[in-house]
Amino acid sequence: MLSGWKLPLTLVFAVLVILAFGASCNGFFVDPQLTSLAVGPSGQNVQVGKTLQMSAQGTYDDGSTKNLTGSVLWSSSDATATVSTSGLLTAVSAP
Repeated sequence: MLSGWKLPLTLVFAVLVILAFGASCNGFFVDPQLTSLAVGPSGQNVQVGKTLQMSAQGTYDDGSTKNLTGSVLWSSSDATATVSTSGLLTAVSAP
């Protein structure tokens, strides 16, 4: 049987574990927030009918990075190019 200071310490630890898992760890961990998004490659010339795979790299407030290429909504504001939902850019006419 536990005695002395071991019993209170064990009880405190057990309560913290129960609270953490009972609350699904809500409030214990904070998700990093996206601070910047880099899209590339930039400055590329694509011939009509050719393609170029675009990419999106996110940087977070904790310093981590993540490839977000498959998670972003791709579109083109340039009528000479189209871009698919996966970020594949296709040149459809000359500028």
